[in-house]
Amino acid sequence: MVSISKFLTVVLTAVLWSPVSLSDAGTDFLKDNAGKPGVVTTKSGLQYRIIEEGTGLKPGATDLVRVHYHGTLIDGKVFDSSIDRGQPARFALSQVIKGWTEGLQTMKEGGKTVFYIPPYMAYGSNATGAIPANATLIFEVELLNVYPLNIPKTFEEVRAYRISDMDCGKPPVLPEDAKELGSIRAQADRYGSCVRDYYQLVTAELQGLLGLAGSEGAMRDAVLDSFSRGREELSSELAVALPFLQEYQQFRNASDQ
Repeated sequence: MVSISKFLTVVLTAVLWSPVSLSDAGTDFLKDNAGKPGVVTTKSGLQYRIIEEGTGLKPGATDLVRVHYHGTLIDGKVFDSSIDRGQPARFALSQVIKGWTEGLQTMKEGGKTVFYIPPYMAYGSNATGAIPANATLIFEVELLNVYPLNIPKTFEEVRAYRISDMDCGKPPVLPEDAKELGSIRAQADRYGSCVRDYYQLVTAELQGLLGLAGSEGAMRDAVLDSFSRGREELSSELAVALPFLQEYQQFRNASDQ
């Protein structure tokens, strides 16, 4: 199984965006697949087939998304699947392989698409986990949610940048006895999920902001100042949530024993 952390490795994907030679099997597969009904081939070489059209938001190249996916090699071998794990994945489109960054921008919330990704838009000549070198990858993806990011672009926007407030409400009151956790467990889980979504959204925005740090002069200073302020604001927003989640996890561990 390929871990999400490996799948979302920014450094690796950036290195592998340059085309590499395809395996003969992958080349033959993509050539044959291009002529099948419903298959679209983009200028980059990415192929996709829409299973179900979505009706919601369409993500941008830096937006955060929540998806279910099932990944296989061209021989049908499964190498990773959020569906099998029963846990959707969340990530920013700027943090994944190029095939995903381009492909998910063709989708809308609620849609389901199969992507056929050539090696140079995936992991190239690098083998990773159950994915061999120069592998053509097939992903069936359902786009569950799009979370647009508030990433400033101009000098004025950078200087004025503030993270959004966390709108998760107050955490529930934990019982004195861990054995009584069941009465608030569902509420606590919803709260924890909201906090995690908020944290991931803000950190993705801050990463996008930090991407402007390569600028010079006043712009660079403004980016670094806003990034530092944003981290402090995030710590303040999580000041109540994190201690609660840590204590809640301890209660869960005790109640599950």
